[in-house]
Amino acid sequence: MATSKTAASDSTGSSLAYWVCQWAGWSCFTLYILTFAILYTGFHLGAVIEIVLIDGVLCLLLTHGLRGWMRRRGWILMSARRLFPRLVAATVLLSAFLTGLVLLVATTLLHSVHPRDSGFLAYVFVGFMFALGGWLVIYFWVRGRRNRRALEMQALQLQVIARDAQLHALQGQLNPHFLFNCLNSLRALIVEDPGRSQMMVTRMAELLRRSLRTNPAETIPLQEEMVAVKDYLDLERMRFEDRLRVSCSLEPRALTCRVPPMIVQILVENGLKHGIAHLPQGGEVCIAARVVNGRLQVDVTNSGKLYPDAGHTGSGLSNARERLRLLYGASASLTLAARDSENVVATLVIPLQITPDPTITQPDVPSAVEAE
Repeated sequence: MATSKTAASDSTGSSLAYWVCQWAGWSCFTLYILTFAILYTGFHLGAVIEIVLIDGVLCLLLTHGLRGWMRRRGWILMSARRLFPRLVAATVLLSAFLTGLVLLVATTLLHSVHPRDSGFLAYVFVGFMFALGGWLVIYFWVRGRRNRRALEMQALQLQVIARDAQLHALQGQLNPHFLFNCLNSLRALIVEDPGRSQMMVTRMAELLRRSLRTNPAETIPLQEEMVAVKDYLDLERMRFEDRLRVSCSLEPRALTCRVPPMIVQILVENGLKHGIAHLPQGGEVCIAARVVNGRLQVDVTNSGKLYPDAGHTGSGLSNARERLRLLYGASASLTLAARDSENVVATLVIPLQITPDPTITQPDVPSAVEAE
């Protein structure tokens, strides 16, 4: 519906611009002919009326009719090699017709002196040739520009559609990936602690509801993303218990920055799955977010070691990098590196997009996951 309204609006605007240009162009041509006619032959009311009717009114109507005829005949879509001779022929024929009409009026109605003078007829013919030829050049130049703009807009729309389709496909990959990990954690708790497993199901339902409701092509404030991270860490705490420790350092301004949904959660999940889950004593996840040089930087540090090719395998990080590429191009990055011999850090850097909201506060993530 919105697209059809936009197209109708563009069509109306183009039609109005066309008639304004028609009126302005032929009015200027008429004024030019009138000026020279009065300067060289003096003021004659009959001649003035003739010039206004033929040069101002008839030329406007003829070119408008020519425009419709060319569109019906498909001249707009022709190549330059096929179009050029047709335009020359149309210009010559219309100029000859208008010259003959001027000659007829001058002879029968105005009784002008020497109406058949070859210099006079040549002047009239050449004048119409320049006017009609100029009209055709301007018309096809404007038409060509509009066609190029339409093609560019169509290409951009196709790119947006393709990008949204890719993002939705990535979302479809991400939700089963996340669900699989949560179900693995839940399976271990069903027999050991039914009460906590019920609580885990509730948390998991909230997370899935949020992930399914979010448009993957949109971005959300980091504060909202951290609420989802808190729910996820609450789930993992039931599995890791006191083996999991979490700390956060989030700048207030960073919390207002917009990020792709579930992007930080993926980094946290990656740190738990490939780092802390392999440590018998458990470990710590540190989440830090700050604004650096006009860009948002989020660091997720986890206990563990960085194994070869760890940053290039697994659907989680690959999914995240592809989403960043689609949303930001080369302006965003996601790297995985060893901070030291016992810690690995995932660093997310994206362009700064601020959501002005003075009510945003730092979520209480650590208290939700630290041992009681």
